[in-house]
Amino acid sequence: MEVKYFLYGDEVKRNSQVIGTKKAVKMEIMDQKDKVWQDAEVMIFEGETKDAEAVGLLGPFGEPYGAGKYFVKIVKILPSVLADE
Repeated sequence: MEVKYFLYGDEVKRNSQVIGTKKAVKMEIMDQKDKVWQDAEVMIFEGETKDAEAVGLLGPFGEPYGAGKYFVKIVKILPSVLADE
């Protein structure tokens, strides 16, 4: 399964209480196409979900794991403080 985004595994664990609840949380995501980390408000789901994108997780040393276990719906990409510079 191809993943479109990566999330930090620790952030997913910290926000485990909202998985599958349709409640948006602020997290850093990396779009595989741009390879740039961005802040976003996302809803996290375990397993394939309509209108959601498959994600992979990154461990503490940047190792990828869990591809396709979680899916996210991006509610909003938040503006970067660096974008103004």
